[in-house]
Order: sequence, then C-alpha cells, then structure tokens
Amino acid sequence: MQAWCAYAARHGVCALPAAPDDVKAFLVDQREPRPPAKPLALTTLRLRAAAIGYMHRLARMPPPSQAVEVIETLTGYRRASSDLPRPKRALRLDLLAHLLRQGLAGRP
Repeated sequence: MQAWCAYAARHGVCALPAAPDDVKAFLVDQREPRPPAKPLALTTLRLRAAAIGYMHRLARMPPPSQAVEVIETLTGYRRASSDLPRPKRALRLDLLAHLLRQGLAGRP
C-alpha cells in the first residue's frame, strides 16, 4: 500500500478511490521502471493490485483491481513473462525424520 500511496501522491492522483487507469499506470510503472530501478516480479504486481483492491473493499468502495484495464494489464504481463516458478528441492525422508524427532523431543 505504501508504494501505491507514494505513487498516487507523486502523480497527483487519488489513492482512494482509485481510478482503474491510474492503477494500470501504477502497475506499468512498477513493471517497467526507469533505470536504475529494477522491474518488479509479476507476483509482486499481483500482490500490489490485490492490496489496492483490499483497501477499497475495507472502505466499502468498488475495487479498481477488478476493472478490465487492470486485469488485462496483469494478464498481458503474465503471457509475456519469463517469470517461471522455480522448482524447489524436496526434503529427503531422513532429514524429515530428523526434524520430526527434534520437534517431538523438545515438547513436554
């Protein structure tokens, strides 16, 4: 929320209620910043859009994050993204057993 409010203040737009076009511009600014700033990951953009929507729902206002402009922006970034989920290594059974023993040994 801090990033959205700072952006809104810097650009002279209303943070609450936010116009969908302003939220779209914010997301584009976050994903395609001017150097030396680095672009945010798609997951972070989605979280920021969700936070803006949540702020609006708390204020009993329609969330701009549900507007077509915002959804299409995020969808376009998802389609063009090379941000692929990174596979995680599985926990080996011997390490899992060790962790379970440690957890159980520490309990009364």
